[in-house]
This record gives sequence, structure tokens and C-alpha cells, in this order.
Amino acid sequence: MRWFWMVLLLLAVLGLAGCGKANEANPAAGSGDPYGGSYGYRPAAAPTQTMESERSGYGPVLAGTPTVAPRAGPTTIEVRVVNFGFESAELTVAPGTTVIWRNDSPTTHTVTAKNGAFDSGLLESGQTFSFTFREPGTYEYWCTLHPEMVGRIIVR
Repeated sequence: MRWFWMVLLLLAVLGLAGCGKANEANPAAGSGDPYGGSYGYRPAAAPTQTMESERSGYGPVLAGTPTVAPRAGPTTIEVRVVNFGFESAELTVAPGTTVIWRNDSPTTHTVTAKNGAFDSGLLESGQTFSFTFREPGTYEYWCTLHPEMVGRIIVR
């Protein structure tokens, strides 16, 4: 059901993005052509997020796969906490990457670095925690409530 609302929201945003004024880039927009010269399609700008380590509620986190295509500037990757595991349990990222863990499980969990670099505290269902990895290295983490839940972030 959550995906239904995400798709509906995406369609609404794309619909609003196509309702702009005519300009030099698209002179047919607003000229009576019901399709804006290109069937109304205008690519939306890619969302960016630069979040410091913080715990939040639902927040402005986009759902998707835990890997992101390389691009200039800060990168954000999401890891889902599902039942009693992390998806993806191991990631390799560049320095400056922000990893956001989203608890998609009905159970309370933590995201705690074994070296003490970060600790989410208790994450209830639907909550997120993020941490920006600035220094190269290997960061192993686990859920302190469920020690069998482990993950690793490799920064290089």
C-alpha cells in the first residue's frame, strides 16, 4: 500500500512540473499545444539531501534501492532494516556519503557502530537514522537488541 501512495505522489509531482509558463527552452508550452510541444514531459530535478547524523521520524527520505548512481556532490544511500536484517548488509561508498537507515520492520532496532562512531538509539518502525561517512575505513555495525543483525560500510 505504501508503494501506491509513493507512485501517486510521484505522478502528482510530475504533473505539476509540466504546468509551468512558456519559455525559450519550451516555446510550445502555453501556446495552445495541449502537450507542451513534447507531450508535456519535463524531467524533474534530482532531489539532494545533505543530512548530518540525526534521528528523525518519517523525514524527507526517498524510497529506492540502496545503491545510487555516481554523481557530483554529496551522495545519499538508504539501507532498509527489514525484520531481523539490513538490506544491503554491506556497502562500499565514497567519503562524504550519507547512509540513511530506515526501520521498515514492526520491531524496534538500533544501528550501532562497533567502534563507537555512531549510534542511532532506539529506532521504532518507520523512523530513520543517518550518518555521513567522511573518513575512509571499514565501519562494522549491528543492532544491540538483536546481535545477529550485522552490517558493514566500507569507505574508500
